[in-house]
Amino acid sequence: NLIIALGATLLALESLVLVNAASVSTLSLLVVFFSSMCIYHLAEINFSFQIEPTFKLVLNNNEQSAFHQTMFIVSALFLLVSVFFLELSSVLFLMLLTIITFAYGIVKFKGVSFSFRALPIFKNIMLAGMWAMVTVVFPLLVEKTDLFTMAGVLVFVERFLFILVLSFMFDLRDYYTDPKEGIRTIAGILGFKKLKYVSQILLLLLAIISVFHFVWFYSGNNWIPLLLAIVLSLVITSFFIFITNKNKPKQHYSLLFDGATVIQAVLVLMLSLLAIN
Repeated sequence: NLIIALGATLLALESLVLVNAASVSTLSLLVVFFSSMCIYHLAEINFSFQIEPTFKLVLNNNEQSAFHQTMFIVSALFLLVSVFFLELSSVLFLMLLTIITFAYGIVKFKGVSFSFRALPIFKNIMLAGMWAMVTVVFPLLVEKTDLFTMAGVLVFVERFLFILVLSFMFDLRDYYTDPKEGIRTIAGILGFKKLKYVSQILLLLLAIISVFHFVWFYSGNNWIPLLLAIVLSLVITSFFIFITNKNKPKQHYSLLFDGATVIQAVLVLMLSLLAIN
């Protein structure tokens, strides 16, 4: 979860660089970090909403769950404090993200359980959308940078597609365990190899969109290092997908595909120095 939060924070900084934001505040990056910690520790907590006979939140209290609950509370407390330093629009946006996060949980009604996580592809779209909102929309909102420019929209689309591909990889990670738990995923529907092919095609589409983005909306040659960083990160991610097979341990997916977010952001931030110079 720490690597995931670090990756989200670096991607938020990358977004501000790509749209050429006038300023970068530490507060916006800290909020992204703790929002990510909050979301992912919440996802690790085995919780559900019971509607009948009375509405209540049900938690599975074990040692591991207690740790995630503690980290969730610490992160949530920071976010509560940050509210006093953010403008109303940013606070309302955080509230929206909170509602979406809790909607990701399990709802129990009259003995029947429901979760958005159980819906194939919708889960992936929801996850990619959340990441795009946290790492693109929120930092631009805090820094008062207009999202509804072509550059802002393209960065959002690029981030969405990138995270969508990574989410597919984690479906592959759980290729054998999800069916045993009655969870249908896009990996279970398409199969291991076909989902890898789809992911590679999406990365190619993402590379094409990135070329269009930089060639058409940047002047001079300053955009070349940035485009190189994006394309290089996509090539690395494509290689990670290529070497992935059914025999890889779960650590393979966590290291490579959680790390892919950090790799892209670090490459962009490093090569952006060349663009500035």
